[in-house]
Amino acid sequence: MNRFKNQRLLFIGLFLGTACQPSERTPTVSQPLARHSGNTNTPHPAVHADGVLPNKTEAQTASLEKSLALTPAPQQWKMLDSLACLADGAGSEAISLSAVNLWTVQLQSLTAYLMRHPKSCLRRSLVWGMSENLTVFVGEARAAALISLKKETSQRASKDGLTPAEQQYCKMILADVKPELFD
Repeated sequence: MNRFKNQRLLFIGLFLGTACQPSERTPTVSQPLARHSGNTNTPHPAVHADGVLPNKTEAQTASLEKSLALTPAPQQWKMLDSLACLADGAGSEAISLSAVNLWTVQLQSLTAYLMRHPKSCLRRSLVWGMSENLTVFVGEARAAALISLKKETSQRASKDGLTPAEQQYCKMILADVKPELFD
């Protein structure tokens, strides 16, 4: 029942443009998510390693991540942001993981989106995802991994041509990364 409630809220929010940012208007969703062919002999494209089908939020997140990694568009960032606002549990984890992956491949586009949407739930998901990724390290190794992440991001930001304001915003995001929250 909760899943249907989230789907309804997401659809209504996207349709009205109020899913995450109440002061902004969003056009209706124009791209349908990829569908499974229905052929029972082939596995579902997004089956988990344990053989379980993902929930709808996870499937939508995977589809948006793939699309954004290839050709980022503002509407797709808004859709992922809306999912981040409504997701919980495994869906929230999937969004955090996708946000970190997209930070790696679409730094400029994601940073520009987050700067335009300072109250973004996607920003929170990104910070949580980065924080959680660093929990595999302990003590000095964790501090070194965080320093390395900041250095790599700074170098990539310069290489990718981010403006000084965008580079500063990246530093602000990284300052919020706190792996100890997951200890």
